[in-house]
Order: sequence, then structure tokens, then C-alpha cells
Amino acid sequence: MPKYLDENTTTALAQNLYEGIIDSIFPVGALWLSTTDDDPNKRWSWTTWEKITEGQGLVQAGSEYALGSTGGSKTHTLTTSEMPSHTHSMTGAQTGNAGSHSHTVSFKTTNNGWLETAGGLGRSDTKEIIGGSQFKSGSTDNRYISTPPSNSSYVGDYANISSSGSHSHSISATIGSAGGGSSFSIMNPYLAVNIWKRIS
Repeated sequence: MPKYLDENTTTALAQNLYEGIIDSIFPVGALWLSTTDDDPNKRWSWTTWEKITEGQGLVQAGSEYALGSTGGSKTHTLTTSEMPSHTHSMTGAQTGNAGSHSHTVSFKTTNNGWLETAGGLGRSDTKEIIGGSQFKSGSTDNRYISTPPSNSSYVGDYANISSSGSHSHSISATIGSAGGGSSFSIMNPYLAVNIWKRIS
């Protein structure tokens, strides 16, 4: 005669078989993803589960991402080095008036003290003597001198202007600004689900 199992034994065997199947599919450390509000702690009462932090996604572990590590951010604010190369407009530029100065002009003269300047007094291409009437001398470079006394002779040449007065100017201007410095979303398109991790 065949030996039959009683109901309690059959139930226990079935439960053991069921738990073995679930444990093989979802061992400790496994994840269970669901679009429902089912709680695996209640669904499989001999197991213990916890939800991962809200908003966390999954990334493949490897040399760059250690297994079990967390990181990342939903938003980001650009640093200066991350900004695209660009320019700004400038308006209202003005230079300061610092540097007021004068120059010393030195002249050579005729042998009787008549003064001569180089390229001045309205003539950019000639030399002129200050004072007196003018006449063209016999030289070939269009040199003009004032009429000197009869006993004088021309000995002058170019005038010298001192180089004193080196200075700089300050510039004041308004540089146009751009951007507000706000953070922006770097989230990928997503489907929100419940993610549970088995811990025992």
C-alpha cells in the first residue's frame, strides 16, 4: 500500500520548496524592481528587504565605480573652466586725465644768437628762425632762417625736444554681465520604480 503524507507534512514540504525557489532567485544582495507598492518583506515573510535611497539610479560596477558605492548628483552648476569660451561687451570706456606734463625744446642758433626750430611754426617741411624776416638760404634742404646781422653766419640745425613726461592712464568702463549662476538638471529621462535590496 502506498504511504500518503498528511496535510501538514505536505504543506511544510510545499513551503520549503517555495522558499527554496525564492531564495535561489533572490539571494541576499539581490535587487527586486517593481512598479507596484508590494512590500517583499510581507510577500516573503522569511526574508528581509530595504528600499534603496529615493532618486538613486543603477550603474554597472567596475574599475571606475566600486561595487556598492554611491555618488552622482541630480543638478550641476558650471565652474569657470567648464563654461564655453565667450566674450563680453564693454560700454562707457573712459581714460583718466592723469599725466599732465610739458616738454623742453632746445634750439641751435646762428653765431649771433638767432634761434632756429625744426619743422615748427606752421611749416612741417622746413626749418624756421624765430623772429625777423625770412629768406631762403643757399643750402639745398629748403632751410629758412631769419635775416641775421650782416656779420653773422648760419650754424644751426634741428631742434631737440625732451622725452620727459612718461606716464600711464587708468581706464574705467562697464563690462556687460551674462548668466545667473543657477544650477541645472542633468537627469536622464526616467521611469520611477520601487527598488528593494535583500539584506537577509
